[in-house]
Amino acid sequence: MGEVAEMSNEEAIKMLEKAKHRDMSIFDMDNYYNALDMAIAALKKEIPKPISIENGFVKCGSCGMYIRFPIMDRYNNCPECGQALKWEDEEE
Repeated sequence: MGEVAEMSNEEAIKMLEKAKHRDMSIFDMDNYYNALDMAIAALKKEIPKPISIENGFVKCGSCGMYIRFPIMDRYNNCPECGQALKWEDEEE
């Protein structure tokens, strides 16, 4: 279950729907685990990660991309990796 194999989002959804309805064979298990890995990675991106501000740039807490601030104002998500961003003044 290490590396996520090449699978489209649509393929992953279909695989998870098959599993939900218990319509899978033993041969589907590798793809099932890959679909689970993709779903977990997507859900993790929805949990806001703290940003840091360095020399007028906002740095994504996930991929490390620098985003110009305040020209771009407050992004909710990193434009590079899609990670939800948590600003310091936001409540937990």
